[in-house]
Parts: sequence; C-alpha cells; structure tokens
Amino acid sequence: CPYPILILILSLNPLGGVYYTYVYNKALMLLSSATTYYSSFILYYYGSF
Repeated sequence: CPYPILILILSLNPLGGVYYTYVYNKALMLLSSATTYYSSFILYYYGSF
C-alpha cells in the first residue's frame, strides 16, 4: 500500500493530497466492485453447467 506516498503528498500540498486520496479511494472501490462482479459472473457461468 502506497500510504507513505499519500502522506508525503498530503504534507507537501493539502489540496493535491486530498485529490489524490479521493482518486486512490475511487480506483480501489472500482477495482473491488469489478472483482466482485467478475467473480460472481464466473460463479454463475460455471454454476449453469
């Protein structure tokens, strides 16, 4: 996890740090939801056999 990088950005530029944290959280949320959707699709696909 690149948390030290986020803390460094936050200490250097508060506005930029908040923006990067927001983008990072959004990307993490999208990735987790995509993974959940993909795994449920695989389960459904293999469960139909």
